[in-house]
Formats: sequence, C-alpha cells, structure tokens
Amino acid sequence: MFRTLSKIFLIILSGVIFTSCADAKVLSKDFINKQVTSQLNQQMKSSVKGELKTEIMPLYLNDTVVPDGETKIKAYFKDRVFSPRKIATVDIIVNGKTEKKLNMPINLKVYDEVWVTTGIVTRDKNFNLSNTELKRKDITNNYENVLRSKDDITEYVANKNFGISEIINKKYIKQKPDITKNSTISAIMQANTIQIAFEVQATESGCIGDMIKVKSPKYKRFYMGEVINKNMVLVKI
Repeated sequence: MFRTLSKIFLIILSGVIFTSCADAKVLSKDFINKQVTSQLNQQMKSSVKGELKTEIMPLYLNDTVVPDGETKIKAYFKDRVFSPRKIATVDIIVNGKTEKKLNMPINLKVYDEVWVTTGIVTRDKNFNLSNTELKRKDITNNYENVLRSKDDITEYVANKNFGISEIINKKYIKQKPDITKNSTISAIMQANTIQIAFEVQATESGCIGDMIKVKSPKYKRFYMGEVINKNMVLVKI
C-alpha cells in the first residue's frame, strides 16, 4: 500500500515539475547583456562626449529563468550624469508584467581623440604641433579635463613637466600669455594727453588686463604697465 502511494506521489510530482519547466524559459546572459548595454548606451550617448562602452560587472551577469511568454527587458539609469561606475535598474517584463527587478553595477568607459604629448614637454614650454598629436585614448578617468580635437593646442603652455605620450590634462596647463617673459614688446607711455611709444623688455609674462613689470633699455628704468594687446603695454605716469 505504501509503495503504491509513493509511486502515485512521484507521478504527480513529476507532472508538476514537467508543467513548471514547460511554462518557463531561460534568458541567456548574452541576451541580457546585449539588451541592457544597448539601452544604457542609448540613454547616455547624448550627454557623453566620445565613444561610450558599457559593461555589466561579470559577477552580476547570469542566465535567468522567467515564465514563458512575450519577454521584454527595460534597462535605465536614474540620471544621465557620467560616472565610471553606475547602478542600472533592469526590469524583466513578461506578458506586460514585471517578473524581476534587478540592480546591476555597470562600468562605463569613454574613448575619444584627445591631445597627447609626442615627447617630453617641460614646465612653461608652449605646446605646438611638433610636441603634441591627436590620439584615440581611454579618457574615463580624465573625462572632464582633456583637450579634444576642437581645442587649439597652440594656445596653451605646460604648467608642469609632461612625459612622452601623456594625455594633456587641463588641470596642468595654462593659457598662453599675450606677453612672454624676456620678450621685446611695445610700450605706450601716457602722460595726460601726451603719448610716447618705445620698446621695452618684459620681465614677466602676462595676459590682457594684467599689470606687469617692464624694463626700458633706452631709459634704463623699470615701469609697471597694463597689458592692452598682444606684445603691448600701457604705462601711465
């Protein structure tokens, strides 16, 4: 009697398992990965400068069992602010019903054409087309601080020593001055309505609006002058 009941129970259990398997399907991790990364790239591309690559952290990517039916995956970030690591919400929807809601850690990488050095560039040296070049680089960790193809590299000066093939970081450069230290420039000396033009030597660098010290070889005197144009100062006395 006991054996008969056991057989009946096993038959019923087998039928239940068979029915459950028949009503379920497996979403492969490759399918999930393709759907999720494609949607996240689409969401972020309008706010990211460069080529974006999205990767689900491997530990969180597995085959997933869901009920049989029309299946959709919806993946999204809460915002479009770029960060190398973000959490995405992934909804697995079957026949219009959300069967699973997952939080997936995502790695984001950005590649773009940026200015890099071709050799050693020492502090206070001008960047030019001989010591720099445009190169495709991973800029994930310097995303906000790189110079891209639209930037005029010749307008900048190194504010530190740069090594070979180093990405030029905005934090360590400065705008090329309108007047360079030790260069010969024009000075306009103004006294009331009288103006006199003469040559002086800049003892320091400066940009338009700065006050710098200049030296007149002719009068053998130092003056303070306001930079009013490229290679020109106004000296008021």
